[in-house]
Amino acid sequence: MQSSGAMVKPSDVVGQLGDRLPRHAAILASLSTIVERSDQLRWLELGCSLGSGAGDEDSDLDVGIGYAGALGVDRLGLLGESIVNAVGPISGLLVHRMDGWPTELCRCAVEYDNGVQLDLVLLPTEWHEGRPDRTLVVVDKDDRLEAMWVPPSSQSPEPFVTREWMFLGWWALSAAAKYIKRRSLFEAADALAEVRKHALQLFAASRHIAYPAFGLVSLLDFPPFELPPDLAATYCNPGDPSSVVAAAAACANLLEAACIDASAQLGVELLGPLTARARTRLQQAVEATRSMG
Repeated sequence: MQSSGAMVKPSDVVGQLGDRLPRHAAILASLSTIVERSDQLRWLELGCSLGSGAGDEDSDLDVGIGYAGALGVDRLGLLGESIVNAVGPISGLLVHRMDGWPTELCRCAVEYDNGVQLDLVLLPTEWHEGRPDRTLVVVDKDDRLEAMWVPPSSQSPEPFVTREWMFLGWWALSAAAKYIKRRSLFEAADALAEVRKHALQLFAASRHIAYPAFGLVSLLDFPPFELPPDLAATYCNPGDPSSVVAAAAACANLLEAACIDASAQLGVELLGPLTARARTRLQQAVEATRSMG
């Protein structure tokens, strides 16, 4: 399938998808018909892996639909439910708003009987200024998606965002140290996952990878497809204290290296007292656990 770098004729999108993934294409075709027949629904886009021309049988359909007019939370939820039910038999459905989302947005997570998963977001039609990158246009009644539009989230983050990632990363390392000291190793492993997430966000930002907030996902999706060395060492077996301690040290090294690189590449100072404090807490926690045997 042609990627979203060049405009694909909307009527061709379903056909191109059907050549490889007929089950996905059937659902997308039904959604397209629903949008075309509704005055309230104005456009339909296919994003993420399938929108970029990749994806496989296990990929879900990441779809956005723009609606016209003002709708309350209840009416918007009912609209989403009516759309996805009209497509075909459903095994499971969740209609909700993600944490922090405004009331104008609604998400429908759907498992269809044919095994395809649909991740549908309904949003006001005017919220899109054009066609996002890595997106294929299926329906566009008002030519709103004709021009390319690069979402701000795909660009290098603002300094305050990188500082937030840095702070949360060291904060999570301090939490991991606390849990190691208490020998609550599963909680420590959860905290280390947070350290890793923020370190990878900074790593992506330092290399000017698109959508750096997605961290690992963006590093795997965009060239040069580079992961930090020794990333595997940051994962642990929470049933093994020595594994957790080793992973904590690796996470601290990963986060510090990412902070150094991001500071140099983005012109933001990301190392300070918090780094030293978190490392000291970790060292004290490790020594405490060793003394307890």
